[in-house]
Amino acid sequence: MQELGTITPTLEQFREHAATRRVVPVRMTVLADALTPVGLYRALVARDGTARPGTFLLESAAEGGVWSRYSFVGAGSVATLTARDGQAHWLGDAPSGAPTDGDPLEALRATMALLHTEPFEDVPPLTSGMVGFVGWEAVRHWEKLPHPPEDDLRVPELAMNLVSDMAVLDNKDGSVLLVANAVNLNGTDENVDEAYHDAVARLRSMVQRLATPLERSTVSVAQPGTVDLETAVEQSWDRELFMSAIDRGKQAIVDGEIFQVVVSRRFEAACEASSLDVYRTLRRINPSPYMYLYSFEDAEGRPYSIVGSSPEALV
Repeated sequence: MQELGTITPTLEQFREHAATRRVVPVRMTVLADALTPVGLYRALVARDGTARPGTFLLESAAEGGVWSRYSFVGAGSVATLTARDGQAHWLGDAPSGAPTDGDPLEALRATMALLHTEPFEDVPPLTSGMVGFVGWEAVRHWEKLPHPPEDDLRVPELAMNLVSDMAVLDNKDGSVLLVANAVNLNGTDENVDEAYHDAVARLRSMVQRLATPLERSTVSVAQPGTVDLETAVEQSWDRELFMSAIDRGKQAIVDGEIFQVVVSRRFEAACEASSLDVYRTLRRINPSPYMYLYSFEDAEGRPYSIVGSSPEALV
């Protein structure tokens, strides 16, 4: 167990790690047993209630697992790999040697291989890496499918943050591991000491933010009877078309054309709440093994968030 308030590794140890690793987590453990995971996220990245692009919150309501012991807050990213017009596109500083165009899934695979680093033994299961989502439409990079649907949402098929700063809350003992990843973007041995001192400065900045009191944040939710859902919610298909699609899918299974199909329809409604408050409400009414809040920018700089609570791993 790392001693509270101690920065690991030392500069000398960091130099040794940097000789063979392109990502080195500089870390410090603090006691923050008065903070919830949402409070930790707010303190580090959303003090005004607005989720900042390049950040995330991952939680689990499951008990007894290695991963569910921890809640993970992504407090900053070096860059984001996304897609524009079906091609890989980087926002921020792409690592030297990483693909900057072409198939976005191949770019992700190549970047992961480029920056792959053996984990340290004394840290939680997630302290760095590429964190984000791969959407359903990415399957078209594996399978030849006809008739791509209209992209009316303008949400990329992929967005993965290259994590720089993290906070990992140990829900068992109340400690928080602060991590400032020193990512070697240019693949050289230059500026090693500067990278260490920069990581230490980011750690101290996170400590300062945790020590600064938060304004109280209370969410009130209207009772179901106060909202006319029939007029407030728009559906991508009406019920008749939806049921017809289900019947066609069942027949396609009988005919041997497919073995499984997910028929879905989208529900849309205007919402003035922040993505963080939507997440807070969702985790309360539907606590699940996999709960997540991701905040991004698209290739044109427009912010968007992905919020969810699922009983299954979405892999």
